[in-house]
Amino acid sequence: MLLRARGRHEEASSEILRAHELDPLSVPISTDMGFELYYARRYEEAITQLRSVLQTSPNFPLAHLWLGRAYEQERMYPEAITEFEQAGAALKDWPVIIAAAGHTYGRWGHKSDATAALHRIDELAKEEYVTPYGVALVFASLEDREQAMNWLQKAYEGRSHWLVWLNLDPRFDNVRFDPRFRALLQRMKF
Repeated sequence: MLLRARGRHEEASSEILRAHELDPLSVPISTDMGFELYYARRYEEAITQLRSVLQTSPNFPLAHLWLGRAYEQERMYPEAITEFEQAGAALKDWPVIIAAAGHTYGRWGHKSDATAALHRIDELAKEEYVTPYGVALVFASLEDREQAMNWLQKAYEGRSHWLVWLNLDPRFDNVRFDPRFRALLQRMKF
């Protein structure tokens, strides 16, 4: 994961394949293979990999999460939401899943459901830390560039660990051209 986040893609792929060779039955490693394919933007392969994981371990929530994210990139929105619901059944009220679903709803054109995700995140933030990165994701899907950039700035100021993925996260592709986005990446030394 560190190698992928650092942009060392060939090394990241090599390491996850080596881990899988050493422990081919590991569900987390097999799921991480799907994660790697997702960030390599090889979504069809990620879907195949994660479906394979879920055939043997149908209740592994992280495989559902990553499969949902891969489905979203393929514009398979109903399937993505189903996977997020599966993950959410095991990891109730996890902001990662709520933000992912909110982003998917926004891209799908279901603005009221995306807004509901923002409200749920806001409610959770009253009880626990919720990274502003997730809020920015939902605003990005709603094409609200101002709010997306404001929340990314808050994530930066709060030193959100999610920001290590900012340079790779395809969910921010629609704001990537914004000069403030590029300036943020420069400040982070990406």
